[in-house]
Amino acid sequence: MSKLRIFVLACVVAVQLAVPALAQDIAGNKADLAFDAAMKTLDLENSTYEFTYKAGKHQGSSIGFHIAEPGHRKSATFAPYNSSNNLESEVVSYRLARFLGLSDIYNPVTYYRLGPLAHARFKAMLRKQTETDPDRRTNYAAVVAELKTNPQSLLGIYRLRPRGKRYVAQTLGTANGHLNQDHPLATFIRANGPPPTEKPMSLPGVKGQRDGFPKPSEKASELARQLSDILLVDQLMGQWDRFFNNMEATGDETGRLKLLARDNGGATVDDWEWHDLYDRWVSRYDRPVIEKLRALLAFLQGREKQFAGFDDVEKWKTAVGFLKSGSFNTFKRKLELLVEKKIPALEKQYGNRMYFSAAPTGSAAPSPTPGKI
Repeated sequence: MSKLRIFVLACVVAVQLAVPALAQDIAGNKADLAFDAAMKTLDLENSTYEFTYKAGKHQGSSIGFHIAEPGHRKSATFAPYNSSNNLESEVVSYRLARFLGLSDIYNPVTYYRLGPLAHARFKAMLRKQTETDPDRRTNYAAVVAELKTNPQSLLGIYRLRPRGKRYVAQTLGTANGHLNQDHPLATFIRANGPPPTEKPMSLPGVKGQRDGFPKPSEKASELARQLSDILLVDQLMGQWDRFFNNMEATGDETGRLKLLARDNGGATVDDWEWHDLYDRWVSRYDRPVIEKLRALLAFLQGREKQFAGFDDVEKWKTAVGFLKSGSFNTFKRKLELLVEKKIPALEKQYGNRMYFSAAPTGSAAPSPTPGKI
């Protein structure tokens, strides 16, 4: 990550107050449910787990360690809070994606608190390291200070490491971390731009997950939908780090290309920074996702009694991973602006052109009006 936030002690204190339960009550795909099951028995106090320091600028500026079972590949990463790793934004992004049916483009992640044995191993690991990169050095110092403040435990995230190779989708971003407005996909996610085609599209530098897999490509319409979905969640989460090497892509054994939201910790959930940028970048949406967000907002406002099997807002807040009331309140306000202001304005101006899919059979399509937004 290239952009560094100042380490704010108050944020750490707030995060330490409570840890939500695992997301076992949240619907998910097969990989999500397998992750939930594994987390029920995970115990990093077990000394047979191998810890390897997450070293080098190529690993990002966040400080942490990789985890492997004896004789196996590194299968997960633990990272505590630091200026490049906002625990709340990591977990809420992934769990919100599960509620929205988008978790196949996110890494499974949850909160995890190290016990005294794992804490001691991590502390000993840090003593052997010397960081030269300014961002990593700042985060290293913050983590060392937190270990001293809490000598028996340390809150962080446990994030699954996916199998296979992933590649940064460099052409989608600019040097200053913005969406590349000249990329075809950037025009496809704007309602005043051309509708995305069904023509296959590839991304320079992106290959298959494994050697020998075919060069990946995907319909432009599907890639545009994935990009719109990722940036929508990013806007709600206060993400500022997406295009600093955290928009990835890969191809499966059939040659299908998929975008991936690799790292979601470079964000400040209860902040409005970059919100207006996302408003300008995205104005064409995935209709089923917007419908779910409409239902979510109705539930949060008390207009509907249930959402996704939940009948209590506080229980939903816990399940999705919110730690601070300020974060949730800002998220709700951003959701209100999206659902109650932006979407109706787009529907009035562009009709079904602001969606990737047509209106459901029997529903009245909004009448567009000319102009730009």
